[in-house]
Amino acid sequence: MARPPKQRCICSLPQVTGFTPQGCAADGIVELTYDEYEVIRLLDHMQMTQEQCAQRMGISRPTVTRIYDEARRKMADMLVNGKTLT
Repeated sequence: MARPPKQRCICSLPQVTGFTPQGCAADGIVELTYDEYEVIRLLDHMQMTQEQCAQRMGISRPTVTRIYDEARRKMADMLVNGKTLT
């Protein structure tokens, strides 16, 4: 039986709900989850350490790393391939 997921603290929901590329037609959609948004906000915008981020969200540091890696992969896909971010 799988372990039930921990409740994650999301302190700030995004005010902007999407971005679209300019200069070309969007070539697909990339969906960023609230967890991914919150990790990027805390690590990159608020300049917290992964340990501080993990403590703030109520999850482990390795989980923060996994979420951050996935969010960065999605952001790179969106920027390089001209996809819409939602």
